[in-house]
Amino acid sequence: MQSSSRTISTLRVKIRAAIVALAELSSSLGELDKFEVGQRAPEGVVKVVEMIAPSAPAPVISNLLASVACASGLKMAKLLVARCRNDDADRMLTLLPCVADSASDPTPLPTKLAALMDLVATKRFHGKEDEARAAAGSVLRLSEELANALDAGELNATDSKEAGALTMRARALLAAHAYEDAFHVYRRLSHSVPRRLSSGRVMLPTEVSTPIVMTAFQLEHDVEQVRHLHASGKLRGGEAALRQIEQAYQEGLDVIRPLAGESGVASMPYGKLPPAVRGLLSSPLHMPDEMSASYTGRAVLNPERDWAAMEASYLRGEVVVLDRFLTDEAFAELQRLGLEATVWHESKQHGYLGAFDALGFAPNAIARLAAELEAAMPRAFGNNSLQQFWGYKYDNTRSYSFGSAAINVHADEASVNVNFWVTPEDANLDSESGGMVVWSKLGNEADDASTRRAYMNVGGDVSPEEKARILGLKDSDATTVPYRQNRAVLFRSSLYHKTDKHSFKPGYKHCRINFTLLFGWQEDVRCRSE
Repeated sequence: MQSSSRTISTLRVKIRAAIVALAELSSSLGELDKFEVGQRAPEGVVKVVEMIAPSAPAPVISNLLASVACASGLKMAKLLVARCRNDDADRMLTLLPCVADSASDPTPLPTKLAALMDLVATKRFHGKEDEARAAAGSVLRLSEELANALDAGELNATDSKEAGALTMRARALLAAHAYEDAFHVYRRLSHSVPRRLSSGRVMLPTEVSTPIVMTAFQLEHDVEQVRHLHASGKLRGGEAALRQIEQAYQEGLDVIRPLAGESGVASMPYGKLPPAVRGLLSSPLHMPDEMSASYTGRAVLNPERDWAAMEASYLRGEVVVLDRFLTDEAFAELQRLGLEATVWHESKQHGYLGAFDALGFAPNAIARLAAELEAAMPRAFGNNSLQQFWGYKYDNTRSYSFGSAAINVHADEASVNVNFWVTPEDANLDSESGGMVVWSKLGNEADDASTRRAYMNVGGDVSPEEKARILGLKDSDATTVPYRQNRAVLFRSSLYHKTDKHSFKPGYKHCRINFTLLFGWQEDVRCRSE
C-alpha cells in the first residue's frame, strides 16, 4: 500500500512538472522561431533543446516536433550537434515530420532538403552509411525536376528558393562522392541565377537595400582581371567592351573610395553601387573552357609522391606538407583559372576575395583531385566526402587592421583540410613566410552554438595575436609552413590555423592565391574522444 502511495505521489510530481514545462514551451517555441543559429541561444530555446533527452521516448519527441516548423526543428538539431549530442540530433532529425517523403508536406523544398542533408551528416557520423545514402537519395529524387529545368535553361533566374533547393542537390551529390555531377549543378546554377556573397550571405543583384562589405580591392582586382583577359584575347567584345567595363568600375570606385578611406573597406547598402557594377559583380563574365573540361584519363595528383607515407604521417596527427602536389598540367590549369575565371564574388574586410564552388568556381580538375586524394589516402579520408571548395585571393597593395591581408585564427567546419597555393613562387618577397600557421590544438571546447561559431569565426577586430592568447595557443605548439607554389598542407580541419604574414610583389599576376578543399563533418574530429 505504501509503495502504491509513493508511486502515485511521484506521478503527481511528474505531471505537475510536465504542466509547467508545457506552459513554458509555448513561449520558448516563439523564441525558437526568432533565434538564428550562430547567436547565443536564449534560455527558452535551451530548455526546448534539453527536453530532447537521451531517455525521451520517440513518441514524446514526435509530439514536440509536431508543434514546431521544420526550420525550428533544424535549429534545435544544430544546437544539439554544437553540444556534441549527435545521438539526440540524429533521433530528432529522423523524427522531423518534414523529413518524411510526403507530397502533402507543406515545408518549403529548400528547408526539407536542408533537413535531409543534416540527416546525412548525423547518419555518417554514426557509421550508418546505408541510411546516409538513403537520405541523400531522397534529396536527389525530390530535386530531380528542378535539375531538369536547370539543364533545359528554364529556371527562374530570380527564384532564390529554387537556387537553394538546387544547392542542396549539389551537396547530396557531393555526399555521394559524385563530384563532377555536383560541380556541374553549381556551374549551371551560377549561369542561371546571378549571385554573390556578402559576409557569408548569398545575395541576388536585386537586393539593393541589403548592407554589404565592399573593398576597393574588389573593384581594382576586377578591372585588372578584365584587362588581363583583354590582353590575352579572351574578353568578349574586345576593346569596346573593355572601355565600357573600365568606365563602370571607375564609377564604382568613385563611390567606394570616399566611404572606405585609407582602410579600403566600406560598409554600405548594395544599392549604393551603380547598377552596371552590381551586374558585373555577380555575373560570370568569363568562364574558361577548362572549368568544365573532362579529366577522364588525366591525373591531377602527382603520382611520384609516396602517398602511403603521407597518409601515415597524417594518421599520426601531424601537419603534412606536400611539395610538387599536382601534376604540371593540372597545376598550370588551376593557376590559369585563378587568373582568368571571373568568380571572385565575395569581398572580405581583411583584404582578400573569395571564390566558391556553390557560386560557380567548380573546376572539374578539383572534382578529380578530391576523388584521387580519397583513393591515394583511403584511411585518412575514410567515408568523408568533399563538402566545399574555395579559393582566396589577397590584396598585395595595402595594409589592413592585421597588417597584410590575412585570415585570422580559426578552425574550419570539416574533418580533413587540404590547402594549396598556385601563385608563382617568385612573386613571394620572403621565402620564409607567406604560407600558413597551424597549431596542435583542436577547436573542440565549444558547448553551444554561439561559442562554437566564435571558435570558427575568421572575422572580428581581435588581432591574431590576441585571439591566439585568448584560445591558449602557444608558439611552441605551432607549425609554420612557408609559401611555395604547388605546395599543399594536409591537416585535421579542427586544428586552429591562420594565414601567415606575407609580402608579395605588386601586380595582378602576383596576388597570393590559395585553394582549399574541406572533407567530412567537423564533429568527426570535434566530438570523438581520442
